[in-house]
Amino acid sequence: MNTRKLLDKFRGWAHYDPVMKQEMLDAAGEFFAFYEEPEAIERDVTLKGLFHEWFLFDRKTTRYLKTPAEIFLRYGGRAVAKKEKEFFKALTETVFGVFEVLSSDAQAGLIHIKRVDGAGEWTVKDIRGSQSMQAGNVLFARVIPLAEEPIFTGWVSGYPAGGGELKDIFKKFSDSSKNLSGLKPRYLLKLWSRPINWLEKGEFFCKTRLAGIWQRWCGKDRPFSELEAAVDTGDHDKYLLAQKTLLESVPDHDELHDLMDLLEAYWNLSSGKKAGLKTPVERVGPAGPGPVERKYLNMLGDANFKRYQKNGGELSKEENDSWLKNPANGENGLSPFELISKERKSNNHPFPEQISYSIKIQGLENKAAGPASEKTQAALGFMMHKNFKKAAQLYEEALTVLKHDKSVSFKIFGNLGICYALMGEREKAAEALREALRHNPDYDRAREHLSDIESMTDKQYKKFLKEGPDHLTHSEWRG
Repeated sequence: MNTRKLLDKFRGWAHYDPVMKQEMLDAAGEFFAFYEEPEAIERDVTLKGLFHEWFLFDRKTTRYLKTPAEIFLRYGGRAVAKKEKEFFKALTETVFGVFEVLSSDAQAGLIHIKRVDGAGEWTVKDIRGSQSMQAGNVLFARVIPLAEEPIFTGWVSGYPAGGGELKDIFKKFSDSSKNLSGLKPRYLLKLWSRPINWLEKGEFFCKTRLAGIWQRWCGKDRPFSELEAAVDTGDHDKYLLAQKTLLESVPDHDELHDLMDLLEAYWNLSSGKKAGLKTPVERVGPAGPGPVERKYLNMLGDANFKRYQKNGGELSKEENDSWLKNPANGENGLSPFELISKERKSNNHPFPEQISYSIKIQGLENKAAGPASEKTQAALGFMMHKNFKKAAQLYEEALTVLKHDKSVSFKIFGNLGICYALMGEREKAAEALREALRHNPDYDRAREHLSDIESMTDKQYKKFLKEGPDHLTHSEWRG
């Protein structure tokens, strides 16, 4: 049995089938909904492969509520031999995850791998991989668990920064092996996406971008001129106050990291330039800190945060210097200071030995999130009493604050879609449900509702409006 030929047959069907082509367009809108540089997608083979893996094997189609692999097994694999049928069934049972290479046999073309969360081991047939992979390497891949000879689906990517660092990342952000077991391809977008170099974008771009963000989160209470005036006059104290105002208003913790970089670039491009001074970014070189320096700066930040949690204060400058020069915090007997200096020298950094940091931790609280969350709870009560117009109004108000908090926004959009649907606003309902799926493509309930709304005839929709509220359970309203 030629498994590669069968896999190409499945991929070709998904690529050319009219329904799948439309589903793929919709899926791309969900997968890359919050990706900052969409123009980079077409030329990035890794990102495209990551998307196709998710689309073919994980994402349920809106029309059939099954993955393309499940649909092909049911409809495309009918008149095939038993062995081929077994292969297409295995496509519905693939295993995606982070794997550690235990051993490789180039002569036999085999790689022995173990999932990092300990959820299984496989000896996979992969001739090219067996020639390049070594024990200890870490890779992202999807395994087709064939009984006789497991294989990869074809998309395999190693993590360039090394296995040890990758494991540290997952230990930091995953509190249980269950989280790793539920790893989805789109979670990895940030690992491969190129960080935005705000300095390259220029002062006007940074200012315009910040003005939009400020208007979204603080515009009703505080003018953007607070930040603008502080930067224009080079008043760093007022700049920090304006920065604190903005950061306290942003509910999305993922957005906070990017926002800090944007704020720093705006200050450096504007105030530093007008004062005729070298900015902090210029002092660390035109390209900024390298991956080694960023790694240890993050680790130093974690050490400061632990101190802050313990007694409310950060490490002193002297303590930071001591941490940097301690070999126990570095690798292979070298301290972080020595490793950073080595990296700087290799990059022709102008100041390879001037390595010192002062870290300030500000306690941030989202002042607007509380009242907005209360509105979502009130909206739920109105839904239960079938006052969908009032519920929709409250959800819309809550979204002005919580729209970019993707941990809750998808549920709010989902419930807003139900409200619109039961108010007779069919198009608005469909768009709200599509937005819910952009915020969380795994939100199956929203996909089911969207499938129902898009597949109904006008007569069926009228019947739904008449009977709909009584056919929805309270658990569905809760998202």
